[in-house]
Amino acid sequence: TDEIAFKRTVSFCQKQNVKCFIFLRLGSKKEKKYFLSLLKNDSKNIIFIFKKTIREKFSFLDQCRLSVCVDSTLGYEMISRNKKVLLISARDQYLQKNNLRNMHFGFDEKNFKDEGFFWINRFKDNEKISSKLENIYHCPIKKLIEEYKKYSDGLFYSDFGNKKLKKILNEK
Repeated sequence: TDEIAFKRTVSFCQKQNVKCFIFLRLGSKKEKKYFLSLLKNDSKNIIFIFKKTIREKFSFLDQCRLSVCVDSTLGYEMISRNKKVLLISARDQYLQKNNLRNMHFGFDEKNFKDEGFFWINRFKDNEKISSKLENIYHCPIKKLIEEYKKYSDGLFYSDFGNKKLKKILNEK
């Protein structure tokens, strides 16, 4: 899933003639080398980024026009900041055993389709990612925020002050 999302995102950025910033999770040479190996020397317009502090990370990401996140809470965090995000939660479709992983957008998979305006849970056609990137990138942020609000119950679980967690911990 990472490879498909990465290649589609890079291709999209090249078509739009915009820079593609790859936010390295680990910031290692091995991680950067892995991504470069997927491109087969077609790495123009790609810039690798590694920020050490949370403040640096969000300061950088707040400036981006679109974030693509694969099975990452970072996407949800950026949505909460009203930023353009494509959420891809499809890694489990490539695993050999179904019981190993069950990731998907939303709290209840039965109530959420395999894809929506800003998410993909499963895909058979890699072009789905390209069309989602196109739609989100060109969508006015106001309309996208309306879409986020429609699904806020599936995006966020609110427990102000961790009251529910504290209650559970006190019971044990």
